[in-house]
Amino acid sequence: MESFLRLDSSTVSLHSEKMMSITSSETHPWCPRVRRPERHLSPAVQLLLALLAMLLAGCAQPTPLGEGSSDQNTWQISSDQQEYAVGWAEVRLSVERTDGAELANGLILSADISMPSMGHGSSEESTVSPVAGSSDTWLLSSFFTMGGPWQIQGSVSDASITESFAIDVDVAGEM
Repeated sequence: MESFLRLDSSTVSLHSEKMMSITSSETHPWCPRVRRPERHLSPAVQLLLALLAMLLAGCAQPTPLGEGSSDQNTWQISSDQQEYAVGWAEVRLSVERTDGAELANGLILSADISMPSMGHGSSEESTVSPVAGSSDTWLLSSFFTMGGPWQIQGSVSDASITESFAIDVDVAGEM
């Protein structure tokens, strides 16, 4: 069996029946000039880890369309639908406290729509009005100018706190 050891400043190659190239910044304890081999994951292991990461990322529960919480998580706001058509839409927004407590009298909701992916809002002014006989439902009248992902943005206020919210909805169709 023939073998030899070749040393240079950055690489040590050990030749015998099998060739092993040793390169790394970490040295062996018995010979500071000989470096430990770099450890690389095989392509199959890399693929397995990538698939596992994608699977775990898919397990995260995104907020469903038409639902959202206020920025301090005091209120849960939901729309009556997840998808609307291009044009004028009557969006029924319901508000409830996340802790289950009763809503305070005089709760105020303000809202408008925007299309963040396109950087614009509606071409028409939105209006918000409370639904008669209900203390937790408002009607948002808005004009969706085109199909795609839209966002209902606004705030909820009572006597002690004001919090912002955003709800994602889809709009189907073309103008």
